[in-house]
Amino acid sequence: MDTTISVRQLVDDMKRERERWEALLARIGTDRMEESGVDGGWSVKDVIAHVTAYERRILKRLHAHARGEHYTPASYDQIEDIDARNAYYHAQDEGRSLDDILADHHETFNELLRLTSDLDDIDLRDPTRLGWPAGVDFEPWESISGNSYGHYEEHIPNLEAWLASHNA
Repeated sequence: MDTTISVRQLVDDMKRERERWEALLARIGTDRMEESGVDGGWSVKDVIAHVTAYERRILKRLHAHARGEHYTPASYDQIEDIDARNAYYHAQDEGRSLDDILADHHETFNELLRLTSDLDDIDLRDPTRLGWPAGVDFEPWESISGNSYGHYEEHIPNLEAWLASHNA
């Protein structure tokens, strides 16, 4: 792939889309975040924890890069079946409080943003620099965006539909 995205552009996109995401969460309000039915049986809290799990997944790779270490994904991060991986992450977060989920959500994103800001533009295009094997069919910036604001895009329609149906 030939892309011209820079670290600055990616960080700007991350900030802009996060503001949009946070605005939607503010419209929902914390008092309604534990109501189920947003995405199947999931609550808003569950969706937030789910998104955070994927941000944390890419964050681990960026931490290894920042330390100059080879990244080895945890076994649960390697679960190929997306539904099984999502179920695993959900089970890990199920008993956590909303306050804990929200704090983790903000902390994880802020750290992801910080470490993304520290990358070089070449890091966004060369998968081997961030621990992926040569020849993968994506560029690292796509994984960073897909596991952060691109992931918000997947869940925004369900959140908005749920909110609309509960405000009617």
